[in-house]
Amino acid sequence: MKFHWMDRGRLNNPQEIKNLANILDKYKYYSLLLTYHSKQDDLLIKSLLAADNNIKLKFMIAIRTYSISPEYLSMICQSYNKSFTNKIMLNITSGDIHLDETSIEDIPLFKEYFDTPEKRLNYTEEWTKKFIEICSNKYLPELVMAGHSTKTRLMANKFNATHLAMLDMHFKYIKESNIIVNNKQMVSLSIIIRNDIDDAKDFLLKNNTAGAENWTLIGNKEEVKKEILNLNKLGITDIIISQCPNDDQIHLVHELIKELSE
Repeated sequence: MKFHWMDRGRLNNPQEIKNLANILDKYKYYSLLLTYHSKQDDLLIKSLLAADNNIKLKFMIAIRTYSISPEYLSMICQSYNKSFTNKIMLNITSGDIHLDETSIEDIPLFKEYFDTPEKRLNYTEEWTKKFIEICSNKYLPELVMAGHSTKTRLMANKFNATHLAMLDMHFKYIKESNIIVNNKQMVSLSIIIRNDIDDAKDFLLKNNTAGAENWTLIGNKEEVKKEILNLNKLGITDIIISQCPNDDQIHLVHELIKELSE
């Protein structure tokens, strides 16, 4: 099982990314996901400035397919790989547009091809096919495809990508009759570790949004460890973790991940 860390846009400069990368590498994480938001600075460039061949950790960069051509992203990946070998992964998304974004309005032509989630999803399939074709006989980064639609799951298997879903959404999906089993399945979740389960529950209640209990593992180290191992038995190959707000004991999570990774 591989463990990844998700940063939700809190890192502002390459040095902050580098500092976090060094910490995560120490605890044996496989990658650091840097998320996408059109109103924030580009994190692909910042990750390049933070990259280091002396550590194993990879940077997983979220890419919305309508925002860049397959050709140009392939060029970037080849250049990146020449300086930092096998250090980049791509989180391919069709693009859920945040309320404060104007991504579709900012496309100068052909907006009608991207103005619905279904259209962006169809484009993502063609985009990914072309990207892999262009990267043929070149460096092809590991691909992660995020989304809860059946089409996204089918694409992940088709393109040998890891499928990414929220923990609660994945469990809801596998109860359906016509499920698609992904060969490489990543789930997104949070973890709270405390010696006392009531302390963990109280922290979750006071510091997280409604519904967080559906995607958060809580308990002491051994209880959470058991839950993670059970996820592995259910076919989960990767787990990506995001920090619960205000958790000043996140080192307990990191220590558990190191133990599991070793």
